[in-house]
Amino acid sequence: VWKFVRHNDFTHQFRNFLWKGMHCALRTGQYWAHIPGYEDRVDCNHCGEEDSLPHILVDCKHTGQALIWSLASDLWSMRTGAPLPKPTFGGMLGCGLAMIEAESKKKPSGLNRLYRLLISESSYLIWKLRNESVISNDGAEPSTSEVRNRWIYTMNDRLETDIFLANPMTLKDRAHIAPALVLQTWHKTLLEGDKLPQNWLREPRVLVGILANSSDASIPVSSRINRHS
Repeated sequence: VWKFVRHNDFTHQFRNFLWKGMHCALRTGQYWAHIPGYEDRVDCNHCGEEDSLPHILVDCKHTGQALIWSLASDLWSMRTGAPLPKPTFGGMLGCGLAMIEAESKKKPSGLNRLYRLLISESSYLIWKLRNESVISNDGAEPSTSEVRNRWIYTMNDRLETDIFLANPMTLKDRAHIAPALVLQTWHKTLLEGDKLPQNWLREPRVLVGILANSSDASIPVSSRINRHS
């Protein structure tokens, strides 16, 4: 399990989050019980339940959690034709071990990798939105448009990073991720993917296939990929 906490598919931020979550080192729930002036943070402002990490990531219906998992399910359905089963808390902590289909070191699975990216990026975004709401915004929740756009921006940013890391021209002739694995990971999940060439890694603009709500101008609605400049 500890090996997969540091899975190469995870961002540095998510690895730290995952490690702290496994060691009960995050500032949630009972952490606040013995800190004068912050006792009100022990319980969720909306549900009245203890504001534990499982509550934040799985059970709470506020700060965009339900919408984020719905969006993740939509993208997963584009790829597989079936909705993404809502992850359990244990499933999130162990997402680096997830095996949707068979794979090996020599032949990694793009589908397994997509699952890891969806779970890790979605979980960490829920955590960030919760912190912004509770700590920075006095309990004010983000709007539906903001949550949607933040998730889409997050996934587009991850897609852009994948494309960058798969391009040996930008990394001194050595790709950090096999181009074929990136193509397999995002297969059937791209906007107007039927109009893209089979190898779209050099295309000037590639986005995930779920559109942002452009009415919320304060949130970036897409991640533009320019690799020819």
